[in-house]
Amino acid sequence: MKKQALINNLKNIIDYKFDGNVSAFAKICDIHSPTIHNYLKGKYAPKGENLEKLARAAGMSIAELYSEGSAAEELVLNEAGILYTGPERRRSLLYTNEERLCMEKLLDIMRGRNKKNASAIKENIDAFYETRDIIPGELKKANNAG
Repeated sequence: MKKQALINNLKNIIDYKFDGNVSAFAKICDIHSPTIHNYLKGKYAPKGENLEKLARAAGMSIAELYSEGSAAEELVLNEAGILYTGPERRRSLLYTNEERLCMEKLLDIMRGRNKKNASAIKENIDAFYETRDIIPGELKKANNAG
């Protein structure tokens, strides 16, 4: 029964968060699309790293992925921003799935044990932030004009 719960939850996640696009979900998960299709058909269940990737892309824990019933569906819908109303819904829809994944990766680096990587990320973010609205060719023109 747990396997069916996982299949149902994955289908809901793909439908609600990825507009039914299995390939887009697979890309965010970094799992081959045919593998995702096999999970959805129940040919085999994800294990280890792939299970972690699915949970991360879904914005859920592994236990939540395997949970059954209306509570599980509510988690999926809530993660997709569908149960939110007002400011909460707008805030949840501000980020694309790709942006959320990048933010999660950045947080993993920042919270990791390699402090040099964290420091390098901070420096790069600051540099990119300062030039966020400058188109590459315009920077050269601005320097030559001054």
